[in-house]
Amino acid sequence: MGEIKTTKIKTGGESTEPFKVVIYVCVAGNASPDDAVSACRAYAERFGWKVTQVIHDNTGLLPPQGRDGLATALDLIQAKAAGAVLAPYRSMISPRSDEFDEVAAEIEKRGGFLCVRDEAVYDNSIPSRQ
Repeated sequence: MGEIKTTKIKTGGESTEPFKVVIYVCVAGNASPDDAVSACRAYAERFGWKVTQVIHDNTGLLPPQGRDGLATALDLIQAKAAGAVLAPYRSMISPRSDEFDEVAAEIEKRGGFLCVRDEAVYDNSIPSRQ
């Protein structure tokens, strides 16, 4: 009996492209989103994620349902242009838990997930509790 022939089968889960994310930032009126965007870009780089788009709203604490930028981010998830929405802080989605949970559920319903960067994990300037 001869040598057994093997073949490679692509399962569809293998990809050479990095995971795609859209950064979403919500700031008050005239505040600059630059620091928050930079922090999210650095976070995405740690995981090898590709940022496909950066979207920001200047609406402050307007409920999530009234934000055009957030609606665009949701549409990008549904269109498979990104697999996740990356936000720097939970409060930029909503300071209210019920609203935050609704947005996270809507993103999941559209085929993605919501990732909130946790600055405390990576900020070495925060003293540890002893």
